[in-house]
Amino acid sequence: MARLAEDRRLVEPFRDVIDTEWFKEKLKEGVESGEIKQPRVIEHAPEDAIYELERRKLDPDFENVRAAMRSWSITLPPTMQVQLDSNVVVFNKEYDRIAGILREKRVNKPLTTLEKKKVDKIIEKKEAAKDLARTIDAGVGVEVNPGAAKDKRVRDLKRIMKDGRVGDRDSAAAEYLLLTAFSKDEPRDN
Repeated sequence: MARLAEDRRLVEPFRDVIDTEWFKEKLKEGVESGEIKQPRVIEHAPEDAIYELERRKLDPDFENVRAAMRSWSITLPPTMQVQLDSNVVVFNKEYDRIAGILREKRVNKPLTTLEKKKVDKIIEKKEAAKDLARTIDAGVGVEVNPGAAKDKRVRDLKRIMKDGRVGDRDSAAAEYLLLTAFSKDEPRDN
């Protein structure tokens, strides 16, 4: 792919000249006289292969897989390296193969002691949360104290005004004034 991009970069400045009838005629004359070799015909990649390549670029592991592909491609013969660089279908197939190998290694890798402790801690927290969770029977609502949310916000704003950054303090102070001084009902505990 890098080689194809490089070729396009080199040809692009001459695109207007290449598209003229004069150039096409001179090229035809040069090929017929033997001065110029017949230009190679570049097969365009199928649209679905290009789409699949772009989809692979969105893969979170794309850079890791590309790094593994670069290391592996160095061991290939030059003709295979050219195929890998210029043929989207070949690239996609090899990308999938190497990505599968890397993912399999990651899945089958045993957990370290530290990772096991983290997993156990997460499970303990989830179990504790389940124990603390309560269910509500259908049709039974929970009483909501309308002033409790406002009181909590007022306490949070006081904390921000005391400990926050300058910009945060200003906006917290403005909101605090709106909730307390300009509000019809006063907060219950300050």
